[in-house]
Amino acid sequence: MDLAHFLPIIVYILLIVFLVICIIIGIKVVKAMDKIDRIADNIEGKVNSLNGIFSVVDKTANRLNAAYDKTSGLFSKIVSKVASIKNKGKDEDEYE
Repeated sequence: MDLAHFLPIIVYILLIVFLVICIIIGIKVVKAMDKIDRIADNIEGKVNSLNGIFSVVDKTANRLNAAYDKTSGLFSKIVSKVASIKNKGKDEDEYE
């Protein structure tokens, strides 16, 4: 046998082995992608179940913020009125 006849046979065998390995890797990748898809669907379901809780917390936070804004506005008005009354009293005492 000549080397020229023997080398193409080795190359074809190596190509067949390479093709089989690529097919096996492709099948494993497809299985992994299916698992990832199931995990993503599971996570999406859990996140959607928590959306209701987050909306309740958001509404509560907004209501508390509105109440705080009203209270702080009222408090600042009272403080400014008291300060203006004291300043008027001091101004009248200085002119006398």
